[in-house]
Amino acid sequence: MNEIELVELKDLLGLLFNPTHLKELKPVNYKYDELPKALRKLTELISLDLGGCDSLTTLPDSIDKLAQLTYLNIEWCRSLTTLPEPIYNLTQLNIIGELGSVDV
Repeated sequence: MNEIELVELKDLLGLLFNPTHLKELKPVNYKYDELPKALRKLTELISLDLGGCDSLTTLPDSIDKLAQLTYLNIEWCRSLTTLPEPIYNLTQLNIIGELGSVDV
């Protein structure tokens, strides 16, 4: 008999949803504490609007793989208290919003 492993929705989306030419991404009602690992494959992404992702606690260290990223909205991401160090390699990135209670 084969074992059936349940896959969380965010992992399933990471497997099925991989549009490498996507330019803008705005997750709506995103309730997870981290973004899918597949995000690093969106190398043409220009705009990532995470506004209102209240449960998000971290951004992936691989965010610097999004070399085209110029806009990041973290407004109302109250649980996000730090940014990964590699994000500062994105010299064209404009960050909108506050990090926890500290201005970015």
